[in-house]
Amino acid sequence: MKRPEWVLLMLCGAVVSTGLGCVVEEDAEVPEPVGSVQELLSVAVALDMGPYNGCVALTDGTAYCWGNNAGELGDGTTSPVQVAGLTNIVDVAGAYAHSCALDSAGTVYCWGSNGYGKLGDGTRTAHYTAAAVTGVSNAVDVVTGSEHSCALLSSGSVTCWGQDLHLQLGDLNNATDSPSPVTVSGLTDAVAISAGNQYTCALRSTGGVSCWGENFIGQLGDGTTTKRSTPVSVTGITDAVALAAGGQHACAILSDSTVKCWGSNSQGKLGTGSTTPTHSTTPVSVSGISDAVQISAGISHTCVVRTGGAVSCWGVNGNRQLGDGSVTNRSSPAAVSALSDSATVVQAGAVSTCALVSGGSVKCWGSDLDGQLGDGPTVSSGSLTAVTVALP
Repeated sequence: MKRPEWVLLMLCGAVVSTGLGCVVEEDAEVPEPVGSVQELLSVAVALDMGPYNGCVALTDGTAYCWGNNAGELGDGTTSPVQVAGLTNIVDVAGAYAHSCALDSAGTVYCWGSNGYGKLGDGTRTAHYTAAAVTGVSNAVDVVTGSEHSCALLSSGSVTCWGQDLHLQLGDLNNATDSPSPVTVSGLTDAVAISAGNQYTCALRSTGGVSCWGENFIGQLGDGTTTKRSTPVSVTGITDAVALAAGGQHACAILSDSTVKCWGSNSQGKLGTGSTTPTHSTTPVSVSGISDAVQISAGISHTCVVRTGGAVSCWGVNGNRQLGDGSVTNRSSPAAVSALSDSATVVQAGAVSTCALVSGGSVKCWGSDLDGQLGDGPTVSSGSLTAVTVALP
């Protein structure tokens, strides 16, 4: 996920980020600089978490990944490393065994495991260096599900590739995997996308949310448990401003900064204050949140950044991924005490969580068994306090 535009402006003054530094706008009043251009080069501008790995894009256009490595780190190691061959990167996306990145020209690159063709290069052959996705040249966002990937195009259409066993590609070609991008049927006004485990969702320009793919526990939010090969509207959502698809649940921030979620409610993933019912096929309100500005749904927990930069999380907490100092599952939002910094973006993985904080560093908490905290040596116990990812 990209850093919000207002944060880029805060970091660079009255400038526009180019991915290669900062260029002063014509006629702009430039305040006192917050640091040299060289110092700004190591600032993270985008962050995403796979279940057991993380990736960032820096202001110099490079990408770095860390954590579990089936090739998704891009260099064959298990340490935080620069992904080779990428320049001008503005966004990143991580999944179970593959990762993708978007450059400033709208080209998408993917690397890692390539089962079902989820790297989008027309093959099913794994590769551990980044390669361009076939035929995508005008993307503005990229997301990764467990075995598929999707890109939002500048036209408002969406293209997906990889596994289609659960209809998550949305192209009417039911259950046919595709190693090359296919167009999602009937979707021309998307402004944001998010990929869950075997399903995909899009935020539309009208404020509605549409989802497609697997739906056995109501994760499409349409009031049924029927999987869908084309987008269906999430019931009752007409004024969404952000969305997040997780393992088997999804959430949206509404225009009044409240949050609604749908799908699985095991261990309190819907944030209603109760673990019953076990799921909801239509959106329900998250308790106690009226100031959400950004949201991320992980495999079994969800986190929001609130006005002012505080973070709250709910759901599964066996690895301290909620950051509240306990290992108790939470069915309503709990304040993240592990993080003392002001966050701009939060990303929830499977058993850990990371935040992009003011100033451009990345802080993580929860399990570090696969190195997903990004701070060097791995530890088996969950972190009580946020640690800083060891970026250059």
